[in-house]
Amino acid sequence: GWGADHGYSTSVNVSGGTHQVCVYAINQGRGTTNPSLGCTTVKVSSGSPIGDLETAKPSSGAVTVTGWSIDPNTADPISVAVYVNGKLVFNGVANTPRPDVATAYPPFGADHGYSLTVNAPAGKDKVCVYGLNTGPGDGNPLIGCSTVTVPSGNPIGHLESVVGGKGTLTASGWALDPNTASSIEVALYVDGVLALQQTASGDRPDIASAYPGFGAAHGFAFPVTTKAGKHTVCAFGLNTGPGDTNTELGCKSVTTT
Repeated sequence: GWGADHGYSTSVNVSGGTHQVCVYAINQGRGTTNPSLGCTTVKVSSGSPIGDLETAKPSSGAVTVTGWSIDPNTADPISVAVYVNGKLVFNGVANTPRPDVATAYPPFGADHGYSLTVNAPAGKDKVCVYGLNTGPGDGNPLIGCSTVTVPSGNPIGHLESVVGGKGTLTASGWALDPNTASSIEVALYVDGVLALQQTASGDRPDIASAYPGFGAAHGFAFPVTTKAGKHTVCAFGLNTGPGDTNTELGCKSVTTT
């Protein structure tokens, strides 16, 4: 007379160790108590990280990996390690908001996504991501691997500003070559003539944050002596290693007095 729809199956998050689990039926209508349906003792293994490597997208001399990772022992964001061809290239933190992960794992919140760009040589590369264990657990498990083909790495960067002065101009910006973490040279042309070639090694923490693994020494602010008048200034990042061109970082017009 009661039909078939009275079974239950559910999961709850617990820490590693031995636990007593009890289930109670919640009374409806007449009755005086919520009776115990039974108890059992279970041993739960310590929680190693879980997660997923969702995408690995190659660009010039680099790969951007995205995904998520959680350690069952904490609701805080955890670190992930990125390996390219079996070599550790970067440790980052999986703390990007992921509402879908929060929905799937309610006790842990949303801050468990990652999106990291790392240096990778031109050609076919195997990229792997590991979740780094926090608290109890038995290792740093592999979250996922992907094989990508990385194109030859030409320099990237930007000529951000050119400021004119009395008989001088100053060109500022940044440049890096995806094939190396070292600073590279930048060539400045004024009105189509090479005016200066120097290393872009100025401190740029924002570039270090945007391109993990390459460091901060990629800024430049080069002064050039010029005649008074209007000038066109162009900057080029000079290629290092694999690549097929010296990348134009931009051109700007400026007037000096």
